[in-house]
Amino acid sequence: MAKKYPIEYDNQYYYPWINQASKGDYEALLRITEWKHVGNGPRPMPLARTKTASFNPFINRLDAYRCNNGRLALQRDFSNRARVYSIFWAHVLYDSPIFDVYTHIALAYFRPINGVQRLIKKEAKIEP
Repeated sequence: MAKKYPIEYDNQYYYPWINQASKGDYEALLRITEWKHVGNGPRPMPLARTKTASFNPFINRLDAYRCNNGRLALQRDFSNRARVYSIFWAHVLYDSPIFDVYTHIALAYFRPINGVQRLIKKEAKIEP
């Protein structure tokens, strides 16, 4: 089950940064990516070396991602690495929704899927 965070977490670490992040501000993009990068330790967590190795190329090509075909460039550049982060960055930059198993579970709650009102995570696996 997904971790549950208090609303204060979003109020302190998401909402103050999301608007500037969507405009391509480096500091805001770093903060919003740290907000996404949570674990059992401090929240938000500074990016680990492996996460920074994905964040830096994203920042280096940010101008390209903010152009007309930026979404395609982002998808192409991150098709083989940091897929979860690239989907999240697309959400931030282009205001695109994120559809995952948890969204699928939530949709099933409001509209039964194949006659099933509630799904568990294993049942909610999304096929391409």
